[in-house]
Parts: sequence; C-alpha cells; structure tokens
Amino acid sequence: MCDTATDNNKQKENIIKKQKKYGQMEKEKVEELIDYAAILYGSPISTDDVKKALMKHGADEELAKEIIQKVDKNYRKEKVSKGKYALWGGCGLLFLGALLTAITFVIAVINDGERFLIFWKTMILGLLFILGGIADFVISKSKRD
Repeated sequence: MCDTATDNNKQKENIIKKQKKYGQMEKEKVEELIDYAAILYGSPISTDDVKKALMKHGADEELAKEIIQKVDKNYRKEKVSKGKYALWGGCGLLFLGALLTAITFVIAVINDGERFLIFWKTMILGLLFILGGIADFVISKSKRD
C-alpha cells in the first residue's frame, strides 16, 4: 500500500512537470484529474470512456492518454502485489493445515489408533487464498479495452 501511494505521488510529479507541454494547467487540476482517473479506472468502464471523461474535465487528448497509462501501470502493480501476498498467505495456511493434520495423525498412531483431526477449514481457506492470488495475477496481466 505504501509503495502504491509513493508510485502515485511520483506519477503525479512526472505529469505535473510536463504540464507546460500540455498548456498551463494548474498543479491541483492535474492532481484532481489523476485521482479522478484512478477512481474511474477501478470501475467497469472502458479506457475510452475514462479518456472522454478526463477530456470533459479539461485534459487534452495527449494528457488524458498519459494519465490513463500511468493509472493502468499503478493498477497492475497493485494487483500483482495483492496477488503475491494472497499466494504466500494461502500457501502458509495450506501448509499449516497439512502440518497440523500430520502431527495429530502421528500422535494418533503413537497412541495405538486414537482418533486424529483433519484441519479442513485451514486447508480450504489456504486454497481459497491461493485461488484469489492467482485471480489477481490474471487480472493484472489482462488488457482492458
């Protein structure tokens, strides 16, 4: 999350430095456009619609295109980061469930066939986290229209 905020600030600064190229647009206006584009990009609308909305709010075509590229790059980084954490967390939970099941099985064998526990919930939750992480990776690699 902190990296995402830092990346957003760097992207804002880079675009603001280039504002002379796009006309004398105020720094606050460019920041508003970037924030607005990030909000729109999170919704299920096409990039053409985001571009049109930015142009309605005062950006020219070139600036709107650059803002969309920056927001897209940031969005993909965020999805990959979330996917990594979900994958590692899911693997950890799956391993923990399997380990605890194995430990209770060994204890049951040592005690001449007592019952043992299977940690289904932990392993299923781990699998769900893994699937969520894979989904985030797939989403980060897919192209928006």
